[in-house]
Amino acid sequence: MARHDIIIDKFTSKMKKAFYKAWKDRGIYQILIGDWNKGAKVIVAELKEIVDKQFTTLLIESIEETINSNDYPKWMEKWKTEDLANKVMQGFDEVSGRGKIPFADKEMMDLMYDAFAITKARQKQLRFEKGIITDDMKVLDKYFFPKVDLKNLPDAKIPFNIDSWEELRIEIQDKSNVITFYKLLDNKTIIGKFSTDGKKVKIVGKLIQFLEACATSQRRGTFHYSQRKHKSRLDIILRDLFNIEAESIISVEGKKNCYKPLFQISHYDKDGSSRYGHQHSNNTKKPNDKDLGIFTMDEDKDGYLYEEQ
Repeated sequence: MARHDIIIDKFTSKMKKAFYKAWKDRGIYQILIGDWNKGAKVIVAELKEIVDKQFTTLLIESIEETINSNDYPKWMEKWKTEDLANKVMQGFDEVSGRGKIPFADKEMMDLMYDAFAITKARQKQLRFEKGIITDDMKVLDKYFFPKVDLKNLPDAKIPFNIDSWEELRIEIQDKSNVITFYKLLDNKTIIGKFSTDGKKVKIVGKLIQFLEACATSQRRGTFHYSQRKHKSRLDIILRDLFNIEAESIISVEGKKNCYKPLFQISHYDKDGSSRYGHQHSNNTKKPNDKDLGIFTMDEDKDGYLYEEQ
């Protein structure tokens, strides 16, 4: 059963119980004496008024009992919590404007469930890392989306350690020198984050271009690149940064100039949209082209802010 159907079933059951409780709470005297001359419609309306006040609470309970905090699409990680909430409200207004009931629109409700899940995930992470308990979306966004000032970025000292490349995700974005390193738990949960100017870690110019090529591995698990020296240089830098002896990028046996990154790699365009659809894994499934920003190494005519020396 789809999660929307599960939630609606739970919600309906809770509403029925609330209605029954409201009726029971009236008491025998009220039912037999006080309600004698009111008529069924009036009594039902009074009970409904009591139950309607519990609508939001019962719906949230139903969602919390069903939705896992990890159950959301990865593209949402690029969105601020407040922006997601606004997107949900706009969707509700659009559906209502078409004369439809939002709760009957499964696509709309799925968006709300996903936004709810990532909000809960951020609340849990903030509580775990900083001991801060909050429902304030501005507080969440201040922590997860800090303003980046390149002039004040710290020197190239990663504030966390990793034991293997599977614990690392690297994020890059078009027309930006900022490189973000994430420490992952179970290949998906972020437990560490550090952003820096690529120049400070010597990942600029052709090495950024090589990282962009790495990101194409999200289509088929591996990627082709003719300049092996760039692979070697980036591998040396990463191994030095994280003090790991094993290679971060391996050659594919039997395929010349074909490589596979052992870390996860995310590449976004200047608007924050994923270049390659399915994020945070170098899987072999090819996303639908209509969902991709199709990218080749020749499309960028503007070059990079820093060229290698």
